[in-house]
Amino acid sequence: MAYRALALGLVGVVLLATAASAQTGERMPTLAFGVDGSLPLSTSDTTYRNPRGRSDYQTSPYLRLSASGKLVPDLSYSFYASGGFEKYPFRQDADNTYASLGTSLTRRWGPLSAGVSYERNYAFDGIFGQYLYASNDVGIYSSYHWTDAAKLVRLKPGFAMSRRFADDPSEDSFVYSFKLDAERKVAERWWLTLTPRVRRQHFLGSENDGRVDTIYSISTGARYTISDHFQISAGIGYDHRESTAETKRYDSFSFGVSLDFSHTFASFPR
Repeated sequence: MAYRALALGLVGVVLLATAASAQTGERMPTLAFGVDGSLPLSTSDTTYRNPRGRSDYQTSPYLRLSASGKLVPDLSYSFYASGGFEKYPFRQDADNTYASLGTSLTRRWGPLSAGVSYERNYAFDGIFGQYLYASNDVGIYSSYHWTDAAKLVRLKPGFAMSRRFADDPSEDSFVYSFKLDAERKVAERWWLTLTPRVRRQHFLGSENDGRVDTIYSISTGARYTISDHFQISAGIGYDHRESTAETKRYDSFSFGVSLDFSHTFASFPR
């Protein structure tokens, strides 16, 4: 299977890069253990999820444990376990939770980076309720980080493409996405943010065979850095989904706040 080939390829690249660093006398690989996540609260008004036009209040916490580092100065790796609500919210018509194990390998060329990833995902109905399906997601991604000389403006365009192989054929799909993260510093700890995004999904099996969804979204807001480990943000967003399945089309306005955290609790070498 393709996902097995990619997983073996990632392991092979890790071993080759480790051997190369040892032969060239470069710094040996680093390792750090960390935890990061978010506690968001949002409200949205969409006729698709709420035919009567009522607002929908929800929270969708997320948590990830990771082991990551650099094999050589410009080549980094990550192994992680994560859980929470479906991170691709428009892949599902309900609020599903998931648990996943994953790995990624990223190469940098100055501000440009590109990489490959693999995830084994388990989806559940509601808050880790009834088991729905398991999937293997393989993907490639790239991004570019730009900052002005005064370090007041940050731009990060990014592209990603993934293939999902699921034991439920209706979930098999290709996903292509592009987004632009734009930030403007307005005070010592305050940033304004703007993120337009386009995501296109091609379904490949069962009752969804031939279905194509295109989601256009934009969000904007403000972020406050509390400390090196905590930040809080608030924003508004708009989503529009076009679909070859007429009943899957919708528009949604949302508002939310989120407490995000990240902490490295051990690293080697020190």
